[in-house]
Amino acid sequence: MVKKDEKREELLDAAFEVLLKYGPRKATMEDFASKADMATTSLYYYFKNKKEIIQATAKREIQRTMDDIQEALEKGGSIEERLGRMWLAAFAPLIKQNMDIDDFLEIIQYTKDLIPKLLNYENAKIRELLEEGTASGELQIENMDLAVLTVASAMRGIAQALIQGENPELIIQVTHKLARLLLRGMQAADDQQ
Repeated sequence: MVKKDEKREELLDAAFEVLLKYGPRKATMEDFASKADMATTSLYYYFKNKKEIIQATAKREIQRTMDDIQEALEKGGSIEERLGRMWLAAFAPLIKQNMDIDDFLEIIQYTKDLIPKLLNYENAKIRELLEEGTASGELQIENMDLAVLTVASAMRGIAQALIQGENPELIIQVTHKLARLLLRGMQAADDQQ
């Protein structure tokens, strides 16, 4: 079974490269098989169609993003620093992939059932971070649900700018400034002076 799992991972690596090169609309099962150095008929042993291989690739990439977010949060530092690192971890796939908007929207169509999992995970991590800041006295938040929604909305606005082709280096600067701005608005009164 280990051999099959290893081969499946190799196929997902190949599929990811093909998707970056051709996009989901143009990629074919033949492209995936060729990149993986296997016959197309052999590929069908692992995935029954193009939709299934795209979904599996996206699912793996979403899990990797969630793992990267967790790792970014575990590095320590201030709430502001950790929020900035979390955002950068979440945006890293968009920055690396440099995928055009049409390809991105196509991937969303294949993965619309997976996206809520990532968004809920991000919201939960934002909540944990803000609750930690409140418990430590670093932040003063009266309405946690509103604060989480505010931070999550800002995060998704940055992601939208990336998807629309905004300069990634500029986005990195915006990420740090926006984290600082949002959290300063939530600082305890003693810290704002």
